[in-house]
Amino acid sequence: MGLKQFKKILPIIRKTGVKFKIQKKIGLPFFFNKYRKRKMFFAGVLFCISMIYVFSLFIWDIEIEGNSTLTDEVLLDYLYSENVKYGSYKYSVDSDELEEKLRAQYDEIIWASVEKKGTRLVVYIQESLLPDKDKQNASANEDNIAKSIYSTKDGVVVKMITRNGTPIVSVGSAVSEGSLLVDGKVEILGDDGAVVNTKYCHADADIYIETKYYYEDSFPLQHKEKKPTDRSRNKYYVTLFSKTFNLYFDGEKYKNQESITRQQQLKLWGDFYLPVFFGKITEKEYENYSTIYDKDTANNIANEHLQQFCTELQQKGVQIVEKDVKIVVDQNSCFASGYIYVIEKNGEERDIVSDVQTPPDPADSEQ
Repeated sequence: MGLKQFKKILPIIRKTGVKFKIQKKIGLPFFFNKYRKRKMFFAGVLFCISMIYVFSLFIWDIEIEGNSTLTDEVLLDYLYSENVKYGSYKYSVDSDELEEKLRAQYDEIIWASVEKKGTRLVVYIQESLLPDKDKQNASANEDNIAKSIYSTKDGVVVKMITRNGTPIVSVGSAVSEGSLLVDGKVEILGDDGAVVNTKYCHADADIYIETKYYYEDSFPLQHKEKKPTDRSRNKYYVTLFSKTFNLYFDGEKYKNQESITRQQQLKLWGDFYLPVFFGKITEKEYENYSTIYDKDTANNIANEHLQQFCTELQQKGVQIVEKDVKIVVDQNSCFASGYIYVIEKNGEERDIVSDVQTPPDPADSEQ
């Protein structure tokens, strides 16, 4: 019952002579009365509430999503130059203005959105699917700059699509480095086959040639390997703002060791992050010992290196046609060499200069 109801039954209790006992008192008045002497406790609670409110006014975590060509480090450095960083006052960050600046700063970004969630700043971006080179070519076409296309490698043309300019080679033609593939000079012929006019344009074509790469790789058979021991240890630390406090003592250092660091940021709930990080460093000891690859292992490693090289070529849009690489294993080393035949896009644009000469002045002829 409430306190008012309890006071109403006191006269009845006195008249009837009933003995009573209060089993439990609940409510804020009784709570504050019980802990009235613990002023520091209430001061601490008030301080914690105040600090949580103060922390909520700043940005303690920045996340970037949707980027592929632009790395997080590049974008974070730009945000830092715009005074958007860890510890920035949340309401001083203008999301709309920052979105416009990101699009203006990087041509790769075609869409950007900046959202504040709790104490986090989330930057969503979308990058253009058009490569930089294609954008430059498109810009050059708009400016109508006279250019010709020259070969950058030796090979044989296997596919060719000309959209603008005069093709000098055709499918099956052998080309060498520096040879002209598509001329930006277009000659206009009359009915008699004579050149009546010459125009210049920006040559545009897709030319694929079959060419080859020389591949070479070698490594010694004797090498060092790591053998882990049974010794390991964990170290803990706490980072508050930018200050790190180690919760361990540096003991005996391992002669050879590997370290793995795991760090987690403290958050109270949802997107409410705090400038506090807890870290754990795991150190594991290992020993180095020398060993020698056998022939099969050496061949496998050489093939892995070759496959990695081919994968890197394919990621650049190169089509692998044939691999003629020999692997030789002797007593001390493994050596691989040969050619990789590929089909790849070829052509480099170069400015051309009009060869049309200015006609002489008749007055000069009379003189």
